[in-house]
Amino acid sequence: MYLITGGLGGLGLAVARHLSRSVPGARLALVNRTELPPRERWDEVADARLRGQIKALRELEQNGAEVRSYSGDVTDLTAMQAVVAKIRAELGAIGCIIHAAGVAGDGFLFRKEAETFRRTLDPKVLGATVLDLVTQDDPPELMVNFGSTVAIFGAAGQGDYTAANSYLDHFAEQRSARGRWTVTVDWSDWLETGMAFDHGVQQDQGFFRSVSVEDGLGSFEEIISSACSPVIVGEINYPRLGASGGLTELLRRAPLVMAAPIRQAIAAACGDGGESAETAPATPSDGEPKLFGRESGDFSDTERALARIWARELDLTELNVHDTSFALGVDSLAALRIAQSIQKTMDIRVSMVDLFRYVTIADLAAHLDTKDTQE
Repeated sequence: MYLITGGLGGLGLAVARHLSRSVPGARLALVNRTELPPRERWDEVADARLRGQIKALRELEQNGAEVRSYSGDVTDLTAMQAVVAKIRAELGAIGCIIHAAGVAGDGFLFRKEAETFRRTLDPKVLGATVLDLVTQDDPPELMVNFGSTVAIFGAAGQGDYTAANSYLDHFAEQRSARGRWTVTVDWSDWLETGMAFDHGVQQDQGFFRSVSVEDGLGSFEEIISSACSPVIVGEINYPRLGASGGLTELLRRAPLVMAAPIRQAIAAACGDGGESAETAPATPSDGEPKLFGRESGDFSDTERALARIWARELDLTELNVHDTSFALGVDSLAALRIAQSIQKTMDIRVSMVDLFRYVTIADLAAHLDTKDTQE
């Protein structure tokens, strides 16, 4: 039995249609804020959008699935407790949650009201949390969150949407650590359906090419049979990398480590003929940044190693070990890159929690040294 939030939306219905065809006797609970009229009144509906949704539900049933539509706000704990209780009573235990609900962000922060920001944030952030809470008495075997590659690269005017999808990546890691298998899929934009399609986003404009419905559903099938999270779905847009538009610079700043064949293909697309500085894996800088903040001028090996990483990521030549990461301009994407670089060059795993708790080089170094001693 599959519970799908955003179930009457483009991606929700695409997945439901796929499950109805590929899983014999699938039971589908489609949860959406839109409330459909009673079945006996379906033939009287005049609204074109509702008629399209009703047609889709009938198609799912013709494919052999048992389908029910439920109206509920996924951010409302009390409402979702009632919805889940009703789903279990009518369709049985929930085997898989597919959290596809979401609201697109739009507009720069200085023009955006807090309520607008929260309207984009809540369906993914509160929605995922509420779904976890209302099923904790009988957790599903799998929870799949639909995220976006915007969590990796960011996008102008999409600060709220970026934050919401970034949360889903870390939520999956945290929930899986509690023994509840959770996957967040960072999708590129879909071609024939979904938010990007609804908002007229031009295809193949980003680092990843747009995803066809067929390819998206094929990837979904592969993802739910594996144990990886987060997963990025998208074909690298090599021709676009070689054109003007700043995608190569975007890649340089992204918190990703590319496999060697991919780095070489990107370099070739950019006309470098080999690995470029933008696509080469991060390595410690040859030049040591000048350190300040201690009269003695003595700094630990851990402080110097962290300073090299900070300097490289922030393009600095000198650092005070007591300057906070916020003052230095470390945002969430930079923090991800720093965490990744620490793991790669120092062989120490740090979490985002560590980076936002120990916000100076001195404090983080002391924490890592203590952690190393304890281990």
